[in-house]
Amino acid sequence: MAIHYCVRVYPNGEAKFTIRDEPGLANWLDYNRKARPGNTLFVDGVLAGPRDIGGLSSHEIEHVSEIIGRELAEGVHDLSRAQETGPQVERYGGITDRWNGYPPENSRSSFKLRNLTPPAGPLGSAP
Repeated sequence: MAIHYCVRVYPNGEAKFTIRDEPGLANWLDYNRKARPGNTLFVDGVLAGPRDIGGLSSHEIEHVSEIIGRELAEGVHDLSRAQETGPQVERYGGITDRWNGYPPENSRSSFKLRNLTPPAGPLGSAP
């Protein structure tokens, strides 16, 4: 079974990651799409899907993909096994939602999007 490096990036460039097997990946995507709108989701360095763009620009998505891809190519992350899963309870305004198979996420270094310069457009203008 494939093991995946999953990253949730907040609009300010801060991020969380987890390592999932196939069923865990499906649960992670479902949870983040429903409970964490506005964040951008990456699986193995690639945008998870067209609805997972969140608050990042196309240039920022490309930047994050390059960093994650480089880290994976260099073997920075241990992908030998998925993180252990178990039930997690999230509380929203007194409402309790249960997400099964959701292990804790880990903080990772920020992608530092604040000072990221977009590529120049035609004749040196910003797009």
